[in-house]
Amino acid sequence: MLAIAYGLEKRRKCASMDGLIKLARGIVDEETKPFQKMVGFASLLSLSPKKAKMGIHTLVHHGYLDQIYKEGDYFLRLSKLGRQEAILFLPKLETTSFKESKKAKPTITALPRKGE
Repeated sequence: MLAIAYGLEKRRKCASMDGLIKLARGIVDEETKPFQKMVGFASLLSLSPKKAKMGIHTLVHHGYLDQIYKEGDYFLRLSKLGRQEAILFLPKLETTSFKESKKAKPTITALPRKGE
């Protein structure tokens, strides 16, 4: 999450909690499309939204992320401490970014008709 916030900061952007989660989980929509090539995008595909929110709350509580109130919502940006940690983890995160979800195996199929 810190690396994603760092990537946004380099682009002079910040995200709400939901925005960070969408980027981490690799959800592509009109809002996230410009960030698909950013380090950290789709790096946490299996992270549940509930666990992601708990993790972000912990990062805020421990001083890695600061909150800004803007446009009726809270947006997150890196603190000095968070920026230092993000820079440390960027090289490792580059190897786990840009993945795609595995194609799900079919779980429902048509029954063959009699005589087939």
